[in-house]
Parts: sequence; structure tokens; C-alpha cells
Amino acid sequence: KSLMLASILRHCPEVYHALQQQSERTDHLYLVGGSVRDALLGFSELHDLDFVMETEKVKPVARRVADSLHGAFFMLDDDRQTARVIVESNEGQNVALDFSAFRANGLEEDLRGRDFTINAMAVDIFHPDQVIDPLGGAQHLHDRQLVLCSPSSFLDDPVRILRAIRLTLNLELKIDKPTYQLMQQAVIFLTNVSIERQRDEIFRLFSGKKISTAVRLMQQVGVLHIIFPELDNLQGVQQSSPHVLDVWDHTLAAVQELEKIVQLLTGEYVE
Repeated sequence: KSLMLASILRHCPEVYHALQQQSERTDHLYLVGGSVRDALLGFSELHDLDFVMETEKVKPVARRVADSLHGAFFMLDDDRQTARVIVESNEGQNVALDFSAFRANGLEEDLRGRDFTINAMAVDIFHPDQVIDPLGGAQHLHDRQLVLCSPSSFLDDPVRILRAIRLTLNLELKIDKPTYQLMQQAVIFLTNVSIERQRDEIFRLFSGKKISTAVRLMQQVGVLHIIFPELDNLQGVQQSSPHVLDVWDHTLAAVQELEKIVQLLTGEYVE
């Protein structure tokens, strides 16, 4: 864990230097979310980075970081105090640094209001020798368990149901029983989520691993009935000989074979 921050930012050491320069201007600046999780998993690919801090510090800190790195700066949301800085990594890829105000009264309350415990960990930029983990996300990650931060998490944002399926498959997790039950109970509220947000999460899901398994899990949870009722209605529709599978299982089998073809073309196929 002492190498946590270094492992996350090794592709962009100049970013770490620019952030450290803010030590005299802000008391705390925390790296949060998926990058902390992925570092614990040992992933080497650099993703976009999310930082949280006190409300009044967001805009000036983000602007100074952008100036220091000769990056692009713009406000994503003035009301919610969210800014973005775009910089280029050592590999030549664009990396987004998002700076946001605490969603609640301080870091711990902010983390407790997030979606899953594996995404509710933080590292203090100025004290990078430990992971701040109030909900036991590191242990859940070690146990390969997907656990909600709060019983109200899906009601607070129903699109998290789709995110749960994506994370489960991409990170090879198992959804714990209370979380799975709450997914099933909250699925009806996906109708309250904008079509655009549903679309974006579905695209992320279908860009990941085990798409046929994802579709089957979507059906088991009840997502298909809400988002893709046409697919849900394929169950039990029998086919004439020589078919042995109904239309639902035949469709999933076809998707699975397509996945193998894509993996062969990209060199990712493993027998």
C-alpha cells in the first residue's frame, strides 16, 4: 500500500509532482474511486483519475494543476463544483483528472455515499502511505465480493444496477446476497433513469467481458424486462428441428460464439 500512489501515477509522474505542489494551498486532496481499486488489483493500465476536496478549493486547485501541466481546464458543473483537467500521459494518451467537492460533510461521508465498497476507498495525496477504507472495500476486493455501500445505493441511482453487472464480470466478482436482492427490488426504478444514462452504461457493459453472461445476468436480475423486453420475450420460444435450444438460449449461444471470434481476432482467446 505504501506504493499505492506511485503505482497509480507512474505513467504520469509529472501529475503527481503538480499535485504535490498544492500542499501549501489545501489541507487535503484525495484520490478516490476506481483508480485506487485497480491499483490494489495490480492493474497497470492508467485510467482517468478522480479527486475530492473542500468545496472552495476545487476551481483554483484544478486550474493551477492544469497550468503546471500545460493541460486543458474547464468546469464540468459550477453548481456542484466539478472541474476537469486533460493532460497527456507518457504513452501519449489523454488522461482526465476530475476534481470535485465532497459530496457530503467530509471524506468518510462522501465515501459512504458511493456505490460499492470497492469504489469507496481513497488515498490522501499528501499522505500516500495508506488507503482510507471505512467500509472494508479492500477486504471485499480480496474476497472478490461486490457489496453495496448503503442499502439505499440502488434507489439513490438505479443505473448502479447495470454498473454492478459490469463490475462483476469485468473484475470476476461475486455479488453478495443482500446486494443481489436489493438489485432485484430496485430494478423497476431503472424506468426513472434517462435513456442516455441507460445507453451509456449498456455500451460500457457490452464493451466488456462475457457479454452473453452479462445478458443472462441482466435477465435474472430483471433488467431485460425493463430495458430490452424483446430479448426477455425470447424465453421459452421453441424452434423447429434440427434446433434443440429455444430462441433465448440459441441467441445467447450465438453471442458466445461471436465473442470467441472477436477474441481470436484480437489475440485474446484462451481455450
